[in-house]
This record gives sequence, structure tokens and C-alpha cells, in this order.
Amino acid sequence: MIVGLIEGTHKYTWNQALKAAEARGHCLSLPYGLIKVASQQRIYTEPSMSQIFADCPRRAVLGYLIDHFVSPEACYFMNFGTLVHNALAQVDFNTWITLREQKLCHRLPSGLYVSGTPDLYEYKTAAVTDYKTTRTSNKTWPRAEHVGQINGYAWLYTQEGLPVRRLVIFYLTFFNFVPYLIAKWSEEKILAELNRRAPVIAAAYKDFVVPPQCPPGHCNTCQVREFCQINCPEGRFQLAEKWVSPMVKERASG
Repeated sequence: MIVGLIEGTHKYTWNQALKAAEARGHCLSLPYGLIKVASQQRIYTEPSMSQIFADCPRRAVLGYLIDHFVSPEACYFMNFGTLVHNALAQVDFNTWITLREQKLCHRLPSGLYVSGTPDLYEYKTAAVTDYKTTRTSNKTWPRAEHVGQINGYAWLYTQEGLPVRRLVIFYLTFFNFVPYLIAKWSEEKILAELNRRAPVIAAAYKDFVVPPQCPPGHCNTCQVREFCQINCPEGRFQLAEKWVSPMVKERASG
């Protein structure tokens, strides 16, 4: 869980940052409103599609299990994504009915529940749309983790009895947006991927079991890189409870 801001030797919990922003108008260059939005952390009750298909499951798991601080820059880009999603959720689609930012949760044949909160479902076109915010264009688009995630959303909608005929990912930068039509996976493929990946995340939520280290390439921008490099072996292991966020432990014990 992200518990506050850090810059050099300056470290603020969310409450401290909010009080500083109230007094001075900002904290580490961030205004009160942005800090308030970033401080509202989500507690998961079942594996979510964004974590199930994360390019580095260890990063997704550790980022949730351990309390850590982020830089003002990282906080700003977290808010950029949140603000864009909130703005798009307010758009009035006059010509057709839509579902927006609605959490869906269904059980796999194995009995494990998985969830996701798709950005947009359009009844008229039976299209699922997912918005991704990023700084600049990237030749690696569409990313494999995003392709898996939107196919997971499609599966959740089919469990709701809704048809899915089109999948679209929009990458939004500061300067432009780029849409990608995504091939829809077969029922067999999506279930195979969910059955393989979801138990890894579920074990982390319930028993604090951390997935193996991923191949190099995902570490440069990782918010938990230092903790991972110092405290974690390469293979799968159980995280000592002393490292687990109190909020996560309380949820797991409940």
C-alpha cells in the first residue's frame, strides 16, 4: 500500500502531507486535491484483472502488500490517470446506453472469484473500451498485460450475459491518443490464463505468498524495487508478516 510521499530525506504520510498542504497550499509541490485523491487506496477482496495480467506479478503483489512511499512525480502520474478516467466517466454518451466504471466479480470453474472494473461497455456496439494513460507514445503498444486485462473484462461481461463483439484500448498521453483494436480471445484461452494466473494473486492476498522474480526489464520504474532487491529471494516465498501492511493484514484476517 502506498502510505505517503518521499523526496530525498523528506518523508510524509498521507495525513502529514494533507496537513502540510492545508497549511502551505501544497506539499512537495503537490496541491491538496491531488494528494487527497492519491491517498484513497483500494483494498482488494479477490484477484483483479489488472493484477492478474500484470507484466510483473511480483511488483503488483508487493506494491499491495507492503507499506511504501512514492515520489511526487510518481504521485502526479497516478493522479493523471485517475483524473482522465474520472473525466471520461462523466461524458454523456447521448446516442447509446453505457456501463462505466462498474465493478464486476465472477467465479471461475475452480471456485476462485476474480474481479475487474472496466472503463466502458457500450450496449449498442457490444464494445469494451479500456483507457490507459502514459507519458509518451511507445512502440510496444498494445502491451501484453493490457491485452490480457481487457480480455479478462470481456469474460466478466459474458458472465453477466452481455455480448462482446469488439475490444478497444485507448492509450492517452499528454499530447495525443492512440486507439488499438484488440483480438478477442477464445473462451478456452481466457479461462486457461485466468486459471494459471489468478491463484498466484489469491495466494498473495490470503497467505502473503510472493511470486517469483520476473526477468529484467520491469525494474527501472518499479516503486518497490529497493525492497525487492534487498529483502526478497528470486523464487516464490512467503512474506514475513512484519512487512505486511496492517490494513492488508486486517482484511486478510477478516
